[in-house]
Amino acid sequence: MTQPANPLLADLKDIHYPEAISGWPPAIGWWLLLLIFIVFCILASLGIRAYIKRNRYRWEASKALKALQADEVPTTEYSSKLALLIKQTLQNAPKDTSALVSGSTCDFYTFLAKNLPEDHAKLLSMGRYQASTDVDVDPKQLTQSVQQWIKKHTI
Repeated sequence: MTQPANPLLADLKDIHYPEAISGWPPAIGWWLLLLIFIVFCILASLGIRAYIKRNRYRWEASKALKALQADEVPTTEYSSKLALLIKQTLQNAPKDTSALVSGSTCDFYTFLAKNLPEDHAKLLSMGRYQASTDVDVDPKQLTQSVQQWIKKHTI
């Protein structure tokens, strides 16, 4: 072996690098971010569940209305079926609307008059009790009104 030219260099040793920093466990900031993400996911799922629960009756009423549209029935029978659909929608609503559904025809008419055009409300509330109605309503317009009510109504 050859001796180094400078005897002081002979005592030097190689550089020791520090151990690599491990990625686990993460810093407290990452734990807080994970906690916030979990809380957000739980709140979002609860919100979506409440939205679905709140609007399920609307979707079912829309399906029933589409099925009713596919049937070919006379206008007076169609209007009574639409009135029945509105009452069923009110029964399935999350809030208590039993007074509107089981109450007198006048209460139901008043409710419909607030939410639908006057002639549609009259036909839907009184039409099934009369042999012939003096209200001439296009079934397509009546269906559109009911569909709009199903989508937008508030109780």
